[in-house]
Amino acid sequence: MSDVKERPIILTAQEVNAVLAGDKTQYRVLSLTDEQVADGYQHCYGVASGEVIFTKEESNESFVRDGYVSVKCPFGKIGDRLWVQEQYRPIESLSASEIRLEYVGGKEIVVKYKNLEDIGASANDDYVSNISKWRNAETMPRWASRLLLEITDIRIERVKDIKLGDAVAEACFKFPDNLRLVLTPLVAFSNCWMEKHGDESWNRNDWVWVIEFKVIKES
Repeated sequence: MSDVKERPIILTAQEVNAVLAGDKTQYRVLSLTDEQVADGYQHCYGVASGEVIFTKEESNESFVRDGYVSVKCPFGKIGDRLWVQEQYRPIESLSASEIRLEYVGGKEIVVKYKNLEDIGASANDDYVSNISKWRNAETMPRWASRLLLEITDIRIERVKDIKLGDAVAEACFKFPDNLRLVLTPLVAFSNCWMEKHGDESWNRNDWVWVIEFKVIKES
């Protein structure tokens, strides 16, 4: 376990609820930047330890002639852990080492920390002066996370290659708005993807990392 790394992953309230319900067990993220796509890196050569090679042409010669890029999965490798960042707010300071937090779905928990300096705060920080302010997910520190995931598989594929079972594992069709529209898992996923990444990403069928995970701790 000594080489296991932990990294943050930002999830929406709908995604968190789907994970907690046991419905969401996959997460997709873009593997190439817009600049790399524009430069023509569109041919993929396998995955090894969470790393993949992209070339500009579908030929080994392109490694020399046109160059290549080595792209690592931003979430690590199989066995690594992801602590979930989500929208939250402190609602009550209980002591110098405990604070009560509320998450978007209404869940409240008490978490411990050693002191304000340990969490990158100070006596004038919002945790003290504006205790009930909602915080964006990306600002959540590790100690405030209530959900820890373990990566069970990593692969790379085109976003449109998603199969029905994988779309079910993404759980977008169970988000409240999609339930009201009675969308199929595949349609719901494509809609959510375009909302998040734009129509262009879907239309050009971008390469994505597919992260499969299991919950190993929740508060």
